[in-house]
Parts: sequence; C-alpha cells; structure tokens
Amino acid sequence: MGVAYMPGTEIERLVEEQAFELNTVIVLNRKSHAELLALMEKQHVLVCMDARVSWEARQKAWRKLRHDHAIDMFQEELGSKAYTNPPARIELFRKAEEAQQARQAERTAHMAKLGDMTLPESAVVSELLAEFEKLNGREGTAIDELLAGIEDIRTTQVANAEQRRESLRAELHEYGALEPEPDLGSVATQIDAVLTDSSLDAFFRGAGGLKHALKEISTELRHPDLIYARLLSPTIKGLQNLLCGLGLPEVLEVQGKATMRESLCNTLERLRLASKSDVIPIIPILLAQVNELLTVKELDPLLQHYLGEAKEDLESLVRDLDIMTGGGGGGGSESRSGSDSRSHGGRTGTSRTGTGAGSRKGSASTVGRKSIARSNSRSSRGGGAAHSGGGWEQPEVNMLEVRSVQKRLMMLMQVSELDKIFQETLSELLVMLRQKEVCNSIVDQVVADECTAPLDARKAEQVEVADNVIRFLERNTSHVHEVSVRLGTFYLCVAKILEMHSKHDIELDEKTEEELDDSVDRFKTADDQRTADIGHWENALRLAAGDEDLEIAYNQVIKLLAEVQESYYAYHKDATECAEAHPQRVFAEAASFMEKLCESLGMVPQPAEEAAEAVAAAEEAARLAASLGSNKPQVGADGRLPVGAEVEMLLDLNQDGPIRDGPDVGVVDTDKALAFADREAHPWASIVGVFKLSDSALSYGMTKSCELIVENMLEPPDGLEEEGDEEDEGEGAQEDEEEETPAEGEADEAGEADENEEEEEPEPEDWEVPWWQPDESGEPFVSLAEEDMAALAGPALADYVERKMACFKKLTAEEVEELPTKARRAEYKTIKSEVRDIRRAKRASQMEAIRMSYFSEPPVDGDGNSCCSRVMLPSDGMVTMLEMLRFTLVSDSETKHAARTKEVTELCGERKDVLTEELETRLRLHWPKKGRVETRIRQVREGQLIAHRQRAERHVRAVNQKNSAHQREFDSLVAQYGERCEFYKRSLEDLEATLPAQESLAALQGVEGKCRKMVAGFKDECEEALDDLTRFTETEPHKLHALSMHLIDATYTFESGEGDYSQQEEADLRAHLEVLDKSIDAAVATRVAAIDALAERQVTAIGVEAEFVKAFKSSLQELSLREAIGMKYGAPRRNAQERLRTEQTCDQNSKLFLDGLLDQLEDLCVSTRTAIQAGEGSKALEALMAATPPRAALLRELLLAVRSLVMRRAEYLEFMPAPERIDSAAPVSKAGYFLNASKSEIAAGNSALKAAVPAYTVTLAPTMAAAIDQLEERCRSETRKLYEDEGRPELLGPEGVPDALKEWLAKSRDDVLAPLGVRDTSRAALREQVTRLERIIAKTPVPVDPNWTGAPAACLEDCTAHAHHAAMRSIELIESRFQAQRAVWDAARAKHEAALRPQMGRPDAAAEREALMAAEKARCDEVKAAVKAVRSTLIDGQLNHAASFVSTLRDQTSAVLLIVDTLVLSDDLGYLPGDEMIEKKRKSLKRLKKAQRRASAEAGR
Repeated sequence: MGVAYMPGTEIERLVEEQAFELNTVIVLNRKSHAELLALMEKQHVLVCMDARVSWEARQKAWRKLRHDHAIDMFQEELGSKAYTNPPARIELFRKAEEAQQARQAERTAHMAKLGDMTLPESAVVSELLAEFEKLNGREGTAIDELLAGIEDIRTTQVANAEQRRESLRAELHEYGALEPEPDLGSVATQIDAVLTDSSLDAFFRGAGGLKHALKEISTELRHPDLIYARLLSPTIKGLQNLLCGLGLPEVLEVQGKATMRESLCNTLERLRLASKSDVIPIIPILLAQVNELLTVKELDPLLQHYLGEAKEDLESLVRDLDIMTGGGGGGGSESRSGSDSRSHGGRTGTSRTGTGAGSRKGSASTVGRKSIARSNSRSSRGGGAAHSGGGWEQPEVNMLEVRSVQKRLMMLMQVSELDKIFQETLSELLVMLRQKEVCNSIVDQVVADECTAPLDARKAEQVEVADNVIRFLERNTSHVHEVSVRLGTFYLCVAKILEMHSKHDIELDEKTEEELDDSVDRFKTADDQRTADIGHWENALRLAAGDEDLEIAYNQVIKLLAEVQESYYAYHKDATECAEAHPQRVFAEAASFMEKLCESLGMVPQPAEEAAEAVAAAEEAARLAASLGSNKPQVGADGRLPVGAEVEMLLDLNQDGPIRDGPDVGVVDTDKALAFADREAHPWASIVGVFKLSDSALSYGMTKSCELIVENMLEPPDGLEEEGDEEDEGEGAQEDEEEETPAEGEADEAGEADENEEEEEPEPEDWEVPWWQPDESGEPFVSLAEEDMAALAGPALADYVERKMACFKKLTAEEVEELPTKARRAEYKTIKSEVRDIRRAKRASQMEAIRMSYFSEPPVDGDGNSCCSRVMLPSDGMVTMLEMLRFTLVSDSETKHAARTKEVTELCGERKDVLTEELETRLRLHWPKKGRVETRIRQVREGQLIAHRQRAERHVRAVNQKNSAHQREFDSLVAQYGERCEFYKRSLEDLEATLPAQESLAALQGVEGKCRKMVAGFKDECEEALDDLTRFTETEPHKLHALSMHLIDATYTFESGEGDYSQQEEADLRAHLEVLDKSIDAAVATRVAAIDALAERQVTAIGVEAEFVKAFKSSLQELSLREAIGMKYGAPRRNAQERLRTEQTCDQNSKLFLDGLLDQLEDLCVSTRTAIQAGEGSKALEALMAATPPRAALLRELLLAVRSLVMRRAEYLEFMPAPERIDSAAPVSKAGYFLNASKSEIAAGNSALKAAVPAYTVTLAPTMAAAIDQLEERCRSETRKLYEDEGRPELLGPEGVPDALKEWLAKSRDDVLAPLGVRDTSRAALREQVTRLERIIAKTPVPVDPNWTGAPAACLEDCTAHAHHAAMRSIELIESRFQAQRAVWDAARAKHEAALRPQMGRPDAAAEREALMAAEKARCDEVKAAVKAVRSTLIDGQLNHAASFVSTLRDQTSAVLLIVDTLVLSDDLGYLPGDEMIEKKRKSLKRLKKAQRRASAEAGR
C-alpha cells in the first residue's frame, strides 16, 4: 500500500535499487561458493593423486612379485621327478624287461629242442633257426617299440614342458611386471560398436572390403596368440594398410584436386554395380583415374604402393581385353576413357550412390590384409577368354581380379570417410600395437633366459637314458642272437652232412637206376625206331599202287626184323655191367661221409689200413675195462692210450692238448696230415665251410673239445671294428699294407746306400718339416725330445700323443723322395712308425673296449634302478648238447653203413637175374612176326583200287544237269523284271501330267503322295527282284559247289584211319572236281552281267521321279503365290499371329500384376485390422510396430501403384469415356512415412519400401486397337515386299494382299476388337478389379462394414497405433527410470527408519538426531523434486508426441484423400455389351446419414 500512490517510473526505480542490492548479495554468495568448491576440488584431486600413486606402486610391486613367483614355480616343476624320472618311463622299462625275460625263456626252450634231437634234421634245425630269427626280429621290434615309447614319453615331456613354458609366457604377459600391457580390448569394443551400427550398413556395402578388415582386426585384438609375433605383425600390417588412406582427402584438398577422389569413388561404385557385360568400358576409365591420382604429390608411400599395384592389375586387364578383341583402336580407347572419366566425374561428383548424409561416419572393410595384396587370379587370366569375332560377342573378363581391384581401391578411398574420432582411435591403436611389440620382446627374452637351460637339461637327460638303454639292448640282442645262430648253424651243418650222405646214397641208387633206365631207354628208342620203320614199310605195303611197290616194301620189312633180334643181345650186356658198378660207388661214398662227419665234430677219421689194429685194440680195451669194472679205455702206465681205440671212447677225452697219433701220443704224423689235407675235392666242402671247427691238417683223433667250441660260440659278434673309428681303421689297414710292401722312398734309400760315389747335398737353411700340419685351432705342432716326453705324464702325455697323431701328415712316395737328406728320411720313417704304433694301440684298445661292452652291466635310471636285463644262453647246457651229439652221430653212422653194404650187394644179384629172364622172353616173342606180314597185309591191298574211279564220273554228270536247269529259270525272271520297269515309267509320266490341274495345296500334296507311294513301291520291287536274282549267283551255285565238297569230305584216306584212299587217289579226285567248279563259275559270271544290266534299267526308270519333283515344285510355287501360304509366302501371316499372341500375353500379364497388387493390399488391410484389434502387448501388434517399412507407408505406395496401373489399363483398353477428369499422375507428398525416425532409419525404410512394392515391368502398346492396326500394317508391308522381291506383284489384290490373307486379317481384327471379343473380355476383368478396389478402399462408407477396414482407414489406424506405441514406450521408459530411483530412495528411507532408535531421544544424541532428520528431509525434498521433474517430462513428452501425431495424421489424411480422389472407379469406366444404360441415382447426404442411423439402431438391437 506504501507504493500504491507512486507512479510507475518511481516504482521501477525502487525495485531496481532493491534488485541491484539483491543481485550484489547473490553474486558475492556465488563467488564464495565457487571459491569453496574450487578449494575442495583441489584438495580432492591431491588426495586422489596420492592414493593413485600409492596404488600404482603397490600394483607394480605385486606384479613383480607374481612375475618372480611364476618363474620360480616353473623351474621347480621342471626339476621335479615328473620330468627327471617320469613314472611312465619306469613302467615302460619294467614291462620291457618282463617281455625280454619271456623271449629269453623261448630262446632257451628252442635250444633245448636242439639238444633233444637224437639225429639233427635240417628242416627242424632250420625251423629253430627261423624261430631264432623271429625272436631276433621280435627283439628288434621290442627295441623299436621301447625306443618309440621312450620317444613318446620324451615328446610328451617336452610338449608338457613347452606348454608349461607358453603358459608361463601368457602369465607373465598377464602381470606385465617389466612393461605395461596396452588395453587392446577396449579398442576392439569400439571397433565392434562401429561394425554393428545399422546406420552404417549402406556405407559398408559401398566401401569395398573395409568392414571385413576391421572385423579381422577386432578379432585379432582379442586373440590370445597376440603375444606372438606371427599374429601381431600381420595385425600391424593390416592396420597400416587401412591408415595409409586417411590423409588422402586433405592432400587432395590442399592441391585443389578433391574431385579426383570423388570421381574415382563414383567409378568404383559403377564397377561394383555393373554386370559382367558392362565392366569392359569401365576398366579403361578406372585406369585413367588411377594414373591421374598417382600424379598427385605428397601421397602416403604405402598408398602410392597399393595404387601402383592396382594400376598394374588394371593395365594387365586392359592388355588382355585388347588381345582378345584384336588389339584395334588402342589409342582411341585411351582418349575416350579419359574423356569419359572427366565427364563422369563432373556429372556425379556431388552425389554418392547408396549413401546418405549420416552414412559417412562408419568404417569400411576391404577384403582384409589378405586382399590388400594383389589378386592371385592373374594366373588364370585369359584361360576361358574367346576372341571376339564381331557382332554381339564380347571378350571374357576376369571378374575375380576386377572385383579384387575394386575392393582394394574402394577401401583406400572410403577409409577417410570414417568418423574423425574413430580415425584417431585407429591411429592410437597402431601406437598400442607397437607397445605390444615391446612387451612381447621383453617377455620373450625373459622366457628365453629362464626356461632354455632347464628345458635343454631335461631333454639331454632323456636322450642320454634312451641312448644307453637302446645301445645296451641292441648289443645284448645281437650277441645272444649270434650265439643262438652259431649253435643252430653247428647243428644245421651236422644235419646237412647227414642229409647230404643220405641224399648221396639216394642219388647213387637213383643214378644206378637212371643208368639202367637210360640203357633201357636207349634200347627202347632204337627198338621203337626199328618198329616205326617196320610200320612205315608195312604201311607202304598197304598203300602200294602196284606189284613193284609191294615187292620193295616186303623186302624192307624182312631186313628190319633181323636187326631187332641182334639188339636184344647188346642191351643185356650193357645192363649187366651197370648193375655190377653200383656196390663200388656206395663203398666210396661211405668213406667220404666218415671223413666229413669227423671233421665237423672236431675229429680225424681213422685210415683204412689201421682198421684191423683198431679192432684189436678195441677188443683189448674192452677186456681191460671189463677186468677193471669200466667200459672206457684206460691210459697205461706210460701215459698213452691204447692204439686204435674206438671212436666213441675218444669222444670222452675233451682235451685241448696235442693231438694223438697212433701209439705215440702228442706226436703229429706229417705225411698222414698232408694226405688228409690234400684229399680230393668233394661236395661236402661247401657244407663244412658253414661252421669251421679246425684250422690245421691233423691226423685222426680229437681236434677240439666241446668247451672250446662253446667258448668260441660265446664270443661277441664279428665285425666289432665297424663300431670303432672307421677313419683310424682305414689308416691302420693302409699302414699295415705299406709295412708289408716297402715304400718307394725306402727302396731308393737302399739304392742310394749302394752308390757310395754320390755325396748327399746339405739341408737348405729355410727348409721346413713337411710331415707336421697345424691342429684344428691353427697352432703348429712342436715335436718334443725323448727327455721332454719322459717328463710328461697322465693327461698331458695323452693330449700330446693325440695331438701328435692328429697333426702327422702322411707323405706320398714322391714327397718322401724329395726330402733333403737321409737323416730326414730316416726321421720321417721313425715318426711314421711311431704314429702307426700309436694308432694300432688305440685301435686295439677301442676294440677291446667294444668287446667288453658286450659283457657290461645294464644301465640304470636316475633313481639307480636297472632299466633292463642282460640275457645269454647257458654255456654248460651247450657243452652237454655237443658231447651227446658226438656220441650219437658216430654210433648211428657205423650201424647204418653195415646195413647199407649188405643191401646193395643183394640188389646187384637180383638185377642180373631179371635181365637174363627178360632176354629170353623177347627172343621167344620175336620169331613169329615174319609170317604175319605176308598173310595179313600184302594180300589185302590188291583188291581195293578198282571201284574208286566210277564214283567220280557219276558225280560230274549230275552237277552239269542241275546247272543247266538253273540257267533256264534265270533267263525267264530277267525278262519279266525288264517289262515291269517300262510299266513304272509310263505310270509316273501320266501322274505328272495331272499336276497343273490341281487347285489347292491339299490336292497338290495328294498327287505328290501318290508319286511317293508309287516310287517307294517300285524301289521295293527292284530290291526284291535283285534279291531274287541273286539266288542264281550265290545260293544255287553254292549248293553245287557244296556237292563237290561233300564228295571230298566223304572220301577218307588211310591217314584218317577210316578210309581206303591213298593220297595220290585223293589228289586225282580233287583235280576232276576243280574243272567242274570252273564251269559253274563261268555260268555265274554270265548271270552277274545280266543282273547289272537289269539294275541300270531300274535306275533309269527311277530317274523319272526327278522330273516329277521339278514339276511339283513349279506347281507348288504357283499355288503359294496365289494363296499366300507355305514356309516362305506364309511368313507375314505367321509373324502377325506371333505379334497378336504377344500382345494378348502382355495384356494378361498386366491383369495378373494388378491382381497381385490388390491381393497384397487386401492382405495388408486384414493384417493391420487383426493386429490393432489384438490390442497392446500382443505379438501381432508388436510385429506391426516393428515392421519395416511402416504399414501406412506400404499401403500408400501400393495405392499409388494400383492407381497408376488401373489408369494405364483403362487407357490401353479405351474403357474410359472421359479420362481427362482423373489426374492419376497427381503428386502425393511422402511426408509422415516414418514417425520419429532417424535419417539412417528413413534410408533403410525407403530401401525396404522399394523392395516390398513390386516393380511393374510389362510393356503395353498405347491401346489395343493401335496394336492391331500396327501388326496389320506390318503384315501388309511384309507381304508386299515379299511379292515384289519375287517379281510377282500382279498376284496381289487391290488392297495389296492376297484375298486369303485379307480374309484372315479381317477375322483377327474381329476376334480382338469386335463386341464380346478379347478387348471386351479384358474390359470386363478390369471392371471386376476396379470393383474389388472399391471394396478394398471402402468406397461406400455407409453403412459401415464391421468386418472390414479399408486401405485409407488402415493407414490412419496404423499411424495412430504407431503414435500410441511411441507414447507408451516413452512413458514406460520414464517410469522405469523413476522406479529405479525410487528403489534407491526407499532403501535410504528404510535405512533412516532403522537408524531411528529410542536412544536418540536423549539430549546427548541431539546432534545425531538432527543429522538423521536433515538427511531424511533432504531425501524427501529430492523425491518431491524428482516427482515434479518426471511429471513435467511426461507432460512435455506427451505433448510432443501429440503434436507429432497430429502432423503425421494431417499428412496421411491429405495424402490418402488425394489418392482416393484420383483413383479410377467403376463409375469412371465405360459400358460393355449387355449393360443397361440407366444411370444410378446417387443418395444425398441426408439420406446417407439416415441410413447410417438405421444401421446403428439395428446393430444396437
């Protein structure tokens, strides 16, 4: 009230003062508040920084601790028993040892089988040797398996250790104690976000392979193998390939060449969308643009490299295209490509195909780092290309390489279109990858330093154990196998001696039998020959043609019978001598066998002249043994054995002392030994040599004991030197050879010693010793004097000796001769001898070490346990086996020899008796043969020769009669067929005369058919006639020849065994028949000539057909010209028919396309109604809301397509009386298609909308009547041109076409355009489609159809549903956020209520109570403010949604009304025949409302 009286200006002044004071206070308060906040924030930053620094220090210490602990754990694990002595290897050695003992048991069992044999058999021994070989093979297999098992265990251990090393590497990378690891996962997440951005899909499609490259980089950034260079280096390379194109726009912009990149992008886009046939003209344009871009300065070097590769590929493609097209116009094409590229760039430089404004922010993808390289498809370029020969053909293009170049270049051009922030991210990623390389190198070095030594130590231990075990097993196996083979070979040698003796006995028996058989064979051969000669002459006697031949044959038979009798006596004499020689050979074989057997058993056979003395000595020894109670010969007081003791007594001596000879024990009889050594060679030698038991010529007695034989068997295998130093062995052998053969230098020295006249030249001062060479380190060798060498001892002396042996250089004979003095040559010889002795001693030591290694103990593992066992055959058992073998063999051999002697003696006597009896039998059977020749052969032949001649004469007479009858029948048939030819010619000429009189094509073709039938019939008659006449040249003559052949076949000679004709008689009969066959062949030749003449007459008659055909073609052409028919003159009519059918097909396709649009429109209306009726939350409505494009937009596009197509069909069918009243091309705004959508969603919706509405591709004429006029006019012009070209225009009627074609054109026009024709049928169909369209759009809104929603209504309902759905989603989103905050507030309230305890009522708790109350009040204030904010946000959001909905509804309503107003309805169409011309009266608005009220009332009732 105090200022009510003041004027307004005064009040304003007062208010201004108060406001200024208030503002000053507020500004000061805010300034203080800001200073306070700044101080607090500064203090907060300091505290956070201290905490962060402390945390980083603790984190670094923790990382280092974990780093060291991981390395210690790795080394501790590699030093454990699991790696030094794995349990798997222990178990493997145990199983291998068990298997080794089992095989040794089998080997011992086989040895026992050898000892169990009474007499060795080679087959059994060979089987046992084979078993030994199998056992050896199994041993080798077991060793290989053991080695493989050890290797598997070692491989597993190494793999486990390496895997543990790699896990350590990954663990060290995880800690990053020595170098911080970059955060590559976050960058991969950013790349994935760009790749999954749907707004960039259009950009990715046009950016080559950029998306794929980014996807690969993202995948590799997450790959665990990024700690290795094999994956990190390609990742860096791929990222560099992308980054090289980022600076291209700035470089071009600075130089004013920005349009170059845009032109190149447009060309690449054209190349991407082009088909194979459209690629060829684009490639030169692209090449020119790349060349132009390469001229720009300051480009990235890597980008220049890839542009250069693309240029080479494009040039190669252009060269291939030039080659395939003939190479013409090269220069012109280049100039044209340049101009095309400029015009293209100027025309399309401001737009980008397929991308919107927001689609330039994404990433693009090339084919990846693999596709940034040049295409590998160049090798196949031109493989399927064909040379263009002109016309429509084009050369083949290598589309793989074209696409590769396009993707590479498009990636390089479009990578700069990425978002700037994302480009910076990629650049930072390259730095992070470089940091990753540093981390990898540091960790790799740590792993190499800490892990290499333990891994190498474990590997060396594994290899050493495996080598020791395998080497021991191989030596032990070869040793025991060699002993087994030696034992078996010894038995095999003895068995083969026994078997060879048996074989020789059998061979002697067989040889005697063979000799007897040979004697018999020789006798039988000669006897058979004589018998054959007798048979020959007896046969000649049977085949004799006269008395002279009979007499000669008879005399020869008598002479041969006398010779047979003399041969019987000669055979008896030879066979008897052979039978008497058999016993002598058997005795000689027995003596040779005993020599070989004794030699193999280590004994010498007793000479034959001492056999009697040996028998006496044996009897005396037996007597003495009986008297002393022993069955063995005893040694006398003089220490000598009895002379000639039996062999089985000597077998028990088994001594290694001197061999006993006769009564003088220990004395060798040289003469007997030489005689034994020089014995005659025998087949036994090859068998005895298998296992040599004796090295010197000895007299009979014992040569080796069984213990000595076994000791030799148990020696290591031969060839031990192969395991020694091969080089030393070779040198030692060569030195031994040189020692035996004096060197040339020594011979020269001897010669020089003899020449005392010559004086030796002095040694040169600068001469150097040539036999010493530097050692491996290059230091020269200095030879020590004897006193200096004596001072050396132990390792020093050994090293000096080794170095001396290694540095000694052997001189050739020429070099020794060139030594300056004798002293030097002697010195060289001494040193050479010393080196040779050193090497021999070294080699002997090595050989002894190798020999002793066969008897060494098995190796042990790391725990001292034996890895395997050493096995060998028992020596005592082998000695026992050999002793038993000696006794058994000698006893058995003597017993068999006595039985053999008795057997062969008795066999000889039996053979003599048989031969004598055989001689007597043959003589008794031979004497009666002479009388049988006279009575049974000679007298029979004389009566067989008379009846053969008359048979041949009868046959010749019968064949001549039949041939004459055939000739008469043939002549009659030839005459008949000639008359038939003349009749055919006359008939065909008469038929030809009727052709000009025919008036139609059918009549003309009927005459032609008669001609063809007549010609076919006559040809068949000709073939039948020739076939019939051929019977007289082939069948009948063949029968006559067959009669002669049958006669020959029925003539049997003596040789066949069934006849009585001789060869001469048969030859004479064949000569007579050949003359008869020649007469038949002459008649056949005459008939063939007659048939050829008849065939020529038939060909002449058939030739008349050509004249008929010529006349027929002339008549046919005349008829075709008159009637316009036929293949040539009927072509215009056929073309017109084809065009008419094509036009009708296009009309039908257009109708079907309109039906499809109406079906789609009707389905959309039904589905929209169903989804909206389902209500909020239903799946149908959710699907409707998520549909792309929106249903309203799709309905509007379909209505526009239906409007355009109905109008086009009505115009085509001329079915609209007033088409100007409807503006079917009226533009309709497309605003409001997409409600609250982003630009990318709008672009995607437009693409989906274009794909959802089918494109109309049917081509129609302006009208159907115009199409009929056009095809009729074209038919007339083609017909006129055809007749004028033929020079027959006078045949055309007054209208320019033949009358028949004129009638056909008129009929075709009536069928299409006349009432109830094709056009009226299409009009009726169009009316039905328009009626259906009226129902779809609900043309009659009153009364309302409760079961149908029209297309306009569906559009509006869809917009309403989308607006409601968006509003509800907005409300739900705001409510969900508020509910989340409310949960926090409720939790705070519950916390405050829990904190409100009764104790807070005390005075001393006032501060705590006040603080709790203040906190609760602050929470309440926050809730109230949030409620107000949410309410305001909801109201504002709903208002915005309402405004957007009103705008969209206005656009949709106006667009739908405009579309409905411009639709062609049934009222706009014309009338069809049968329609009643009564205009339907339209209802007024008042009547329509009244009808609507009635319908509502009825529905209510």
